[in-house]
Amino acid sequence: MITRKNLSELIDYLKSEIADDYRSTIQEIGDENPMMDVTIGCDNELEYSWQTGDNSYTGGAYGYPHWAVVYLSPDDDTNRIVDSIIEQLEELLPEYVDIPVE
Repeated sequence: MITRKNLSELIDYLKSEIADDYRSTIQEIGDENPMMDVTIGCDNELEYSWQTGDNSYTGGAYGYPHWAVVYLSPDDDTNRIVDSIIEQLEELLPEYVDIPVE
């Protein structure tokens, strides 16, 4: 089940894996800052999966009806990124579904 806690752990892990040559699809040509695209997919029961890379509609996240897309750099604030993921998903989830803290 997706929770704020496991999203925070995931984002911290992914930030630590960003190599110097990683680039995001949102970066302008010539921007040499390392970044990574991340997509989180979930369903109404809060089962979820995630994937890194471009937004090409393939991978684990796309088996779910609701998606959040974020762009990470190694120095991003994890709480800000997690807030963005939760905000994106909660806009798509039914009103009776809330993503728990733990």
